[in-house]
Amino acid sequence: LQDGQLPRYELLISADAVAAQVAQFKLSSAQALFAQATGVVVAGKLFLIEAVSASESQGSAYLYRLLLQEASGGWSM
Repeated sequence: LQDGQLPRYELLISADAVAAQVAQFKLSSAQALFAQATGVVVAGKLFLIEAVSASESQGSAYLYRLLLQEASGGWSM
């Protein structure tokens, strides 16, 4: 890490969990869900979403990979 740079993390989320949230919020796709989200809370800490990618098998996503950076300012729940 360079001075002043916050650490980055990778979060893996099952496609089934993402599909449940897509249905709950009545969105058209996982991409729409991630486009609306600015971050995720993990263990009471806010992490900003920098990038999202999907792993697919036979044309269907089975896993989403989020690249996260800890939010500055010490925000916590």
